[in-house]
Amino acid sequence: QFFRVYDATYFKGTIFFGLLVLVGFNVVYAIVAGILVAIEPIAAGSGIPEIKCYLNGVRMPRVNRVRTLIAKAVGVLFSVAGGFLVGKEGPMIHSGAIIGGGIPQL
Repeated sequence: QFFRVYDATYFKGTIFFGLLVLVGFNVVYAIVAGILVAIEPIAAGSGIPEIKCYLNGVRMPRVNRVRTLIAKAVGVLFSVAGGFLVGKEGPMIHSGAIIGGGIPQL
């Protein structure tokens, strides 16, 4: 059934298969972003509330770790590539806070 539709669209020069490939890439990017959030749950969201809590003295686990930084940065990359409407300012504030918190430990 599928190959009959594929053959019909391929020979007529329509864009069905191209759009199917585009949707496939977006789904793969979204799955990668979801897996990163499943691995590091604190990387979900903007990160600004977590940083505000951390600065006010509330101890939250895994807020200021390199693993969170990697999951946050790569997750935002794949979320934007997957077509989600994602604000980039909040995650970059969280990433900057992780980098700024790690510099004194060197």
